[in-house]
Amino acid sequence: MLFLVLIGCSPPSSGVGEPAASSSVGEAERDSGESTMTTAPAWSASCIQSPGHPLVARCTTVDLGAAEVMITLASPGVATRERAVAVEGVMDVAWLQADTTYAWTVAAGAEVRTGELTTGSLPADLGAVLNQEGDPLAERVLTSIPCDGVDAGRSRVVVVDTEPLGVTWYGEVGEDDDPMQVRWTADGTIAVVSFRSRVKEWSPEGEVLADFVSARPTLHHDLDIADGRIAALWLEHTDEPGLGRIDQGFVVFDREGVELSRFDFGDVLTPPEGAHDWLHANSIAWLPGGDVLISLRHRSAVARISGHPDAEDFGAVRWWLTGEPDDVVDSDFVLRGLDGGVADFRQQHDAQLLEDGSLLLFDNRNRTTWSPLSEASRGLQLTLDAVAGEARVLRSWPLDRHCPFAGSTQRSADGAVLATCAPSWQVSGFAAGAEEPEWSMTVACEGSTGWTKRVTPLPR
Repeated sequence: MLFLVLIGCSPPSSGVGEPAASSSVGEAERDSGESTMTTAPAWSASCIQSPGHPLVARCTTVDLGAAEVMITLASPGVATRERAVAVEGVMDVAWLQADTTYAWTVAAGAEVRTGELTTGSLPADLGAVLNQEGDPLAERVLTSIPCDGVDAGRSRVVVVDTEPLGVTWYGEVGEDDDPMQVRWTADGTIAVVSFRSRVKEWSPEGEVLADFVSARPTLHHDLDIADGRIAALWLEHTDEPGLGRIDQGFVVFDREGVELSRFDFGDVLTPPEGAHDWLHANSIAWLPGGDVLISLRHRSAVARISGHPDAEDFGAVRWWLTGEPDDVVDSDFVLRGLDGGVADFRQQHDAQLLEDGSLLLFDNRNRTTWSPLSEASRGLQLTLDAVAGEARVLRSWPLDRHCPFAGSTQRSADGAVLATCAPSWQVSGFAAGAEEPEWSMTVACEGSTGWTKRVTPLPR
């Protein structure tokens, strides 16, 4: 089964939808006595297209009190969206299909209010080219439309639904700026670090939670956010002879862009003589307890480091793991394959620790970036035994091509794995326990040479 969708060719809507007339079902019964008659207090509800985003519904209740409310938006042929809330007032529901009429229901116990709303249009210049083959292994994913090879500032962060295939949320990064990497954060928000050293964070409903530019240090490649603390990778060019050395580390900000702490890899590693891009840090992720996990491509190494800005041992390296012998980093683990033999990974991306303590990453398998000796890339999962000092390949998800740069491996809540080959704009989906992909999706921009960023399955 093949679906091809070209998105962003119609003009955007000109305004915000008006609230549809609300009807009520299950009105409170009246209780009459000999001399008095009382009526349960009435309440009302309305849902409209949000003023802040054309693909978000804004529902409002009046005179309801503190009862729990279930909001449902349904339309034939598209995913039904539900949200349960326990407060009265304004409530937003995100990830709706564009130019679609939804029947909405606001229910509080047996009391129900109903109506209709129509969502707005996508930007005319979105340029998203989406297609998929096979039965989807994710209901929706977070990524970006990679238009940075065409027009600066045209790329958007997007949420893509797979049934039907379409963009159900988008975020603008900034004028003449594009996403370098996108992240579904540890806080359950959407965040981006841009090519112009900008950090921007949204709630799933589109509220901007953070938006600042770091003039120095220069931010790049990746970020994550936990408990409102923003960890981002940084780099600075030194005045060394030749091309100059690039020093790197990570920095922690609050949501106002105030720097809380900074770590420099040069404090724990010695750069080789004449080195240029000697580390190439490419991913960072918060871990429970305040450590961070960082991938260093040009060392084929992953490090776990104390990252909480208030920690007395901030910057302490818990352990190093290398995918092959290295003259700069000493690994704390011996790496073994499924059969107990020698194993390796090379110039990896998107390192993360799963809840069971295993390590998931995208193994680019470069000899050098463009070497003909490089092998097909793969998703890779490793077990880590810090006591025994052993890392062992648990499983791998091989692709049918070599992906020389970028890439990601992400796992859904039901165990499916999405491995993204960035230069090919292709996501390969492996069902839980499967060794071959059963679904693929392409996320590209019309006429672009930009590459697909991290593709993350989102919670339902």
